[in-house]
Amino acid sequence: MMDEERSRQTALLEDLARHMGVLAESKGVLREQLAAIDRKFTQRFEDLEMKLVGVTIELRDLKADVRKLETKVDKLETKVDELDTKVDKLDTKVDKLETKVDKLDTKVDKLETKVDKLEAFAIDAGPRLERIESHLKLNKPLPRRDATRAEPARHHRRKPAKRT
Repeated sequence: MMDEERSRQTALLEDLARHMGVLAESKGVLREQLAAIDRKFTQRFEDLEMKLVGVTIELRDLKADVRKLETKVDKLETKVDELDTKVDKLDTKVDKLETKVDKLDTKVDKLETKVDKLEAFAIDAGPRLERIESHLKLNKPLPRRDATRAEPARHHRRKPAKRT
């Protein structure tokens, strides 16, 4: 029995040694696979870290650019506000000028009618003057009254009486 028991124990030990060998072999294979996976993840993490550093640098640069643009926008807003007030002032000036132009248009229309009347008078008076000159046989036309006067006559207004 002892022999049987010993042979059984030896068989068990051989079995155990075989299983231990298989376990050691699978442990080695797993260790290699885990090392390969670790290398892949390490490489991926390093790549991601490099990308993250690049992105943070770009983000920092973009923030600086945004700050510059914000100051430029603020300056532009103040300039636009200034130009807005200037445009408003110019609008009021243009409105005033338009009213003045309208008034001048009416005056020009009145003056045109007067000029038309004067031209009509000159056309009518021309032949009469020629007849008078030919009748008097003068070489020069008579001097006109306006040409001899140095200054035009001035109309003086009376000062209004003070009321008490």
